[in-house]
Amino acid sequence: MNVGAVYESMILQSITNTLGTYYGVEKVYITIEGELYGSGHIIKEKGETFTVD
Repeated sequence: MNVGAVYESMILQSITNTLGTYYGVEKVYITIEGELYGSGHIIKEKGETFTVD
């Protein structure tokens, strides 16, 4: 999907909140095909998580 940084952040936060709420956790670790999440706008390093809000 080709969206801007703001929309990408909103999409990722929605996914994080959905998974976090479902599993009852405060932090979510997102990978793509076993690799760390990274795009042109957002890059996560090993151990970095998304936080449920």
